[in-house]
Amino acid sequence: MHTSVNCHILQDIEDKIEEGDASVAALDYNEEFTRRLGIDTDEPFVNDLYFSYMLVLTAIQLATPRLLADCANGSIQAPELPSLLDHPIFKLPTTAVASDALVRHSSQSVPALWKIRMRSREMMRIMNCVQCGRCRLHGKITVMGVSTALQILVGNEACGGDPMALKRVELAALIATLSKFATAIDYIETKLNEGAV
Repeated sequence: MHTSVNCHILQDIEDKIEEGDASVAALDYNEEFTRRLGIDTDEPFVNDLYFSYMLVLTAIQLATPRLLADCANGSIQAPELPSLLDHPIFKLPTTAVASDALVRHSSQSVPALWKIRMRSREMMRIMNCVQCGRCRLHGKITVMGVSTALQILVGNEACGGDPMALKRVELAALIATLSKFATAIDYIETKLNEGAV
């Protein structure tokens, strides 16, 4: 989540630099990019973003029947959703690597499952401390999206949850989180491929 937020901050910094904003004139964009994403460390933060992205992709794949049913009966007004859910990325076997590791880890240890649950609750509480109302809203949506993905993948007993039992707001948060993570990954890959950083 933190890496995704940093990507959006970097985009904002880049836009302000291009506009000639004096408040960011002293910043070195390449240095900020490297620092915020941990590019020159042994474990770049981008790895965590990819892992989380894979979890959300797998959760959406498992929730596809529910999402398609909601589109068909008019509960969800998103005509582009069925074509999105048919994207090949959801069918790649490598996409499930992260969720398989998570399920394997949580099924081996009941305390690990409780740690996941408690950290999700703590993250939602932390979002209440964010001063900016817009940032708080985006943070809560992302936390709810990640928590929904974990509920689908792990469930209460480390054997997965039932997507049919989810609330529509949880499904919406899951889709919004996928969008946030995909946008951040696209930004990182574009910058790295440009060689700008």
